[in-house]
Amino acid sequence: MTLNLLPDDEMNFSVEPDHSGCLILTAECHKDDSGRKISFSIRLDQIPRTCSTRRELVNFIDDYARGRKVNGLLVPRDEYKFHIGFAPETEQILLFPEMMIRDGYVQPDRIPLSDLPEDARTVNGLEKLSPANAKDKNNMAHIEWKITEQESQQEMVSADGRWHVTKNQKGNQEPSFYLSNYDLLLSPHGSGTDYKECFETFIADCDTFIEKIKTIRDQARMHMDEMLAAAKELESHEN
Repeated sequence: MTLNLLPDDEMNFSVEPDHSGCLILTAECHKDDSGRKISFSIRLDQIPRTCSTRRELVNFIDDYARGRKVNGLLVPRDEYKFHIGFAPETEQILLFPEMMIRDGYVQPDRIPLSDLPEDARTVNGLEKLSPANAKDKNNMAHIEWKITEQESQQEMVSADGRWHVTKNQKGNQEPSFYLSNYDLLLSPHGSGTDYKECFETFIADCDTFIEKIKTIRDQARMHMDEMLAAAKELESHEN
């Protein structure tokens, strides 16, 4: 999605408290390619004190919307997420708070629960705690990689480009196949100078399409028969 700044007289700004009492600025300063207005919500306490004019505020919001110069900013509390987990080898209890923007988007911190004092085990306490203040900096910077299942896709195309078979397989699961014929992609349609002619040409096109389907069905049946016969012959040779 491409963002474009609205003209100044079309921009809207409003401030409302969230459920926890934080003041949230809702800024409608952008529109997308279709002209639809886009708004962004930013905590008022995360806007730099250097934003003292309308233009400076708009520039900050534009940077925020595009993921520029936003590292370290806290998102609105309504967007906070928290997860609990365990270290793979030691089974140490880990807290993963998603509160802060890094590299343009919200990334979870990785904090051993035993490193958090009691007064930091609240939303307010976590907001004041930066990763650099954690006792084990190596743990905070550690990245745990998970190996996902391998997913492969293979496509076979006939020499004339009409027949397409796609094979998908994830890990050790059974593969799935999808067969299509490009001659059938364009469905029947009608055209003309009035409704009557549109329907007449549509019905005629349906007749043509039906014959085309029958022809392609027979071609598919013939190919399948040849394939089964070849497999049977191969099996007899092996025996």
